[in-house]
Amino acid sequence: MRHKTRLRVFPDEGDPFPVWGPRSGESPERLGLSLALAEALQAWQRQWERRWAADDGEPAEGPEYLAWRAEGHELVRRLRTELGRHRFEVVADF
Repeated sequence: MRHKTRLRVFPDEGDPFPVWGPRSGESPERLGLSLALAEALQAWQRQWERRWAADDGEPAEGPEYLAWRAEGHELVRRLRTELGRHRFEVVADF
């Protein structure tokens, strides 16, 4: 059985792309993502930076935050689909 590369999805202030590999941040180009998914992940990251990064990354559990998390889980699902489950293990870490 071949070892899967683990990718973690989480926002980090100052980084435009919220996908992290074993050693560092990944890029949409390196992963070979579609433009639509890459842009959606970047928009999700920007929303976190605008709304919650100043709060030490600890948002309140309100409806806006819950909608953001739900969108994040949908993006993780799309990422798993595009990358394939054979090469990558994609984990939501938010």
